[in-house]
Amino acid sequence: MGFGHQIALTFDDGPDLATTPSILDILHSYNIKATFFVVGARAEQHPDLIKRIVSEGHTLGNHTYYHRDLTKLTPEQVLEELWDTQAAIDQALGSHFQVTLFRPPCAASYDIEPARLPSLQEALREQKMYRVMWTVDSNDWALRDQPESIVTNLAQSTPEGGGVILFHDTQPQTVEALPKILEDYRASGFKFNSVRGLLDQKYGIEPDGIQADPNDAYAEATLPLKASGNNVPEDLHSLAECLTYSGSTS
Repeated sequence: MGFGHQIALTFDDGPDLATTPSILDILHSYNIKATFFVVGARAEQHPDLIKRIVSEGHTLGNHTYYHRDLTKLTPEQVLEELWDTQAAIDQALGSHFQVTLFRPPCAASYDIEPARLPSLQEALREQKMYRVMWTVDSNDWALRDQPESIVTNLAQSTPEGGGVILFHDTQPQTVEALPKILEDYRASGFKFNSVRGLLDQKYGIEPDGIQADPNDAYAEATLPLKASGNNVPEDLHSLAECLTYSGSTS
């Protein structure tokens, strides 16, 4: 499946106080927008980073509250993971800001047997959320202290048609590698688009139906959702599975 020689950048597992600001600085300097699939507990810990992501024109995605393997949870726990992430985003922004892009944690389980999660599929349908995976994995989390290897990996694995690139904004080596990656893509003639834009082109889904224009985000402010009360951000490190870390305490 081609993407018209276009690249969409996505970042998982943040926001992280040690690395996300630098990634935002780099994207700003190159005038490129990305999608950030945020973990609810981290969004609750770092509301200013959520505000900055939105204010700078990037798209938010829901990556669950604790980054748990949803195949192991009850339907009620699955809904809490989605709901409490949305609530954390709303609380950070001060009003309801509907997030409709979703990326499951521990994604291998979903690729192998997505039908194992009928409750998740039903929740996504009810909330009109779009499940977004990736087509190219930077493997940045595995290439610790090897930014050059991340650059080489993407140069070798990105198809001519482009694709959706997976990064993690929790990794210092991603910060180091990102400028060279962006320069190489541009030198190869790739254009940058957002996940919203690609969904619009491929499936005719209006971008504002995926997430409102960030510049108009507060035009029709509604009250933020309230969290379930069953999840607290301090439990992240004990409950998370397959979660990438920067080495910081954020």
